[in-house]
Amino acid sequence: MTIKEYNECVKNSADRVYCFVIKQVKDSWIAEDIVQDSFMKLWEKKELVDKQKAKTYLYRIAYNNIVDNFRKNKYFVNESNIIEQETRIDYSDAKEIIDKALDTLPQIQKAIILLKDNEGYSYEEISQMLDISMEKVKVYLYRARVKMKEMIVKKENIL
Repeated sequence: MTIKEYNECVKNSADRVYCFVIKQVKDSWIAEDIVQDSFMKLWEKKELVDKQKAKTYLYRIAYNNIVDNFRKNKYFVNESNIIEQETRIDYSDAKEIIDKALDTLPQIQKAIILLKDNEGYSYEEISQMLDISMEKVKVYLYRARVKMKEMIVKKENIL
């Protein structure tokens, strides 16, 4: 990848990568750090990365940085604690209900549903980005959608 191609990748991907990261970490400072670190790592490896695979490589770096950040700061939340703490979700806005349901998903499922449904990537692209098999992507996506549906159509939410 040339410097020009790298700059083009930054220009075309920065906002989408930031949206992907911010939806998972919920903190703009941390998201900015993760995105910046991801682009720095891409810059350091630019000679080794093919232009066509730069976006995939970038999302993989960003996802790994998210996971590392959660591990380092112990941000993983036990899903059962969320459900026990909130017996009733009192939102009138559907977006808030969906975001809350998204937050209950395990990190990998959340990443996959964001990449597939928000960003529109194919199973193969997600498989490459997250370094898991395409079958696992499909299984995780199915489970994430089932879980979100259960959360969204709860009696309290009635969507």
